[in-house]
Amino acid sequence: MKQYNFDEVIDRTNTSAYKLVLMEKYFGSNDAIPLWVADMDFRTPDFILDAIKNRCDSGVLGYTLPSADYTTSIAKWLKYKHDWEVSDKFIAFAPGVVTGLALAIRAFTNPHDKILVQTPVYPPFLSLPNEHNRELVINPLQFHSNTFEIDFFDFEKKLASGVRMFILCHPHNPGGRVWNADELMRMAKLCIQYNVLMVSDEIHADLMLWGKQHIPLAKLSPEIAQHTITFMAPSKTFNIPGLASAFFVAENPQLFAKMQQETANFHLNMGNVFGCMATEVAYNEGKEWLNQAIHYIEQNILFVRNYIEQHIPIIQVVVPDASFLVWLDCRKMGLTSKELKEFMVHKAKVIMNDGATFGQGGEGFQRLNVACPRSVLQQALQQIETAINEMFTK
Repeated sequence: MKQYNFDEVIDRTNTSAYKLVLMEKYFGSNDAIPLWVADMDFRTPDFILDAIKNRCDSGVLGYTLPSADYTTSIAKWLKYKHDWEVSDKFIAFAPGVVTGLALAIRAFTNPHDKILVQTPVYPPFLSLPNEHNRELVINPLQFHSNTFEIDFFDFEKKLASGVRMFILCHPHNPGGRVWNADELMRMAKLCIQYNVLMVSDEIHADLMLWGKQHIPLAKLSPEIAQHTITFMAPSKTFNIPGLASAFFVAENPQLFAKMQQETANFHLNMGNVFGCMATEVAYNEGKEWLNQAIHYIEQNILFVRNYIEQHIPIIQVVVPDASFLVWLDCRKMGLTSKELKEFMVHKAKVIMNDGATFGQGGEGFQRLNVACPRSVLQQALQQIETAINEMFTK
């Protein structure tokens, strides 16, 4: 069995990496450790790189459709990874999950319709409704005992106000919370009761930690499946977000057809020469690589938790159920959101995502990406420790 090296430090300068190019624009720094954008600093799996190289060797990169096995490979992966039986006739390409969410908003809601999200949440959830002239409605998650819980009283109240679409983040980003069957069922029943379409972003579903199991929302029951559109992708799982390849699952034929039509209306339905091929290769050959990557990520999370408990106890670590993103509670530092961001960037020289950008409930938190070599994490934590010690000894 091949052993993959996740300790390798890869220099991403001069590759137009998002996390490097935009440091100055968004944080006013170009000399900090970038642990913010949710991609991995691990080498993309060799079987994907080899497939891309072989495709390049064909000599022609013309217009290319997904192969006949594209949706079949996805269906097999969903069965293997999530015990979810889905016919490949209800699976189709999407040019990224966020783009898919935007297309779903346009396909299934009208201007000024209400769209419900739960904060704190991945920032595009907050911006997409307004960008498409819809009304954003918020169901704030409750943070208790170092984890997130759903306020169901408020959830139903907001649905009853005339909400047309609910966008679920499952697993939750930034908190790494995996919603359980009871929580999912309760949300779904309320959405069906109030005739609210459910759109579930499950992009982190493959990255379950500690032996936990992801439950696709649409898997709960045939009735729920008829009211749900699910978005997934291999991008986070296998570190290929730059290939802009995702997919959606809609077992309701009307929803599936309408989503396909909306994608086609913007000429976004064909995919790209590498994205669909990489998806197929990843799902067919990626089991062992993913198992090793998840183990390394788990060890990184434990490293972060233990280091902070021992050396930076003023910060509290929210250990995630899934993903490679760790939510850090920095509220005891007594800084405003702006001050916290400035402190981490310019004093500690570590760039994480500012919790305030995730909406209500994110103030005083930072989101740390641990999908990187452990040596990088250690350096970042040491810099944070040193900066905090200096702050409190002045």
